[in-house]
Amino acid sequence: GHARRPALEFSVIKHDFGPCFVKRTGITSVSEPFSPVAAGSTPFQQLDLVVTNRDKMDCWLDTTFQKTPYLDVQLLSSMIEAGKSLTVPIVFTPREYVEYREQVEFVINDHTSSFVSIKGSGCQLLLEVVSMAMQNVDFGVAVGNQPVTRTIRVVNRSKRPVEFTLQDSDGQLFERCISWSPAVPTTLRPQAQCSVELRFAPKQHIAPFRLPVCANCGSGQEIHLLNVSGTCHTAEVRLSEHSILFGSVV
Repeated sequence: GHARRPALEFSVIKHDFGPCFVKRTGITSVSEPFSPVAAGSTPFQQLDLVVTNRDKMDCWLDTTFQKTPYLDVQLLSSMIEAGKSLTVPIVFTPREYVEYREQVEFVINDHTSSFVSIKGSGCQLLLEVVSMAMQNVDFGVAVGNQPVTRTIRVVNRSKRPVEFTLQDSDGQLFERCISWSPAVPTTLRPQAQCSVELRFAPKQHIAPFRLPVCANCGSGQEIHLLNVSGTCHTAEVRLSEHSILFGSVV
C-alpha cells in the first residue's frame, strides 16, 4: 500500500496584504495573541484563512509557525471533521517600513505539510492639507450671527486608502462655535483629495483663540492637520438700571 495525502483544501495558498500602516506608538506582546480591541492603537490587516476538509476522515491540523511581532497565525491544534471547515485568522501588524515575507507551514495529521505564502509591507500614514498655507486658518474678527467659512483641501499621500474623521476630542472647538463639513467619515484613495469647509458661527463675544484641528484615522491614530484662529466682537446692550421710576402720571 501507499500513504494517501489528506484532502484538506486551503482557501488561498498565497496572500499579499500590500502596504499597511505601521504602528505609531505602543508595543504588542509577542507572547500573547493579537487582539484588535485590546491593541487600540495598533493598525492591522487580517486574513481569514478557511481550511476545508474534503476527506472522508477527520483530519488533525497544526502549524509550526511561531508568532512574530508582525505576524500572528491564530491556530491551536484542531481536529477538522470530514466535510467541515475551520477558519484560521492570520493577523499582519507591520513594525517597520520594510517588506515582509513568510512561509507558514501547516501540518496535517502530524506528517503532511502544506504551505501558505504571506507577504506585505509597512507604510507611513500621510494625511495632510494640500499646501502649507492651509496649515493655519484664520477666521479673522467675526461679528455675532454672521458666520465665516474657510475651505481647505486634504490629500492622502499614503500608499493605501485612509478613512478619517475630523474630531473635537476636548470640546474646545465646539465651545467656540466651530464646525466642519463633511462631519462624517471620509475615505481617500492614495493621492486623492477632498475639500473640507470650516465654519465659525459665533453668537456672542469670543476671546481670541488658536486651536488644533485633528483627524482620527482609526486604530487610535490621530493626525494634526491644521490650526484655526479667530475672535468675535459683539456689542452688548444693557440697561444701567433694573427698573425705571416714572413718578406720578396725571
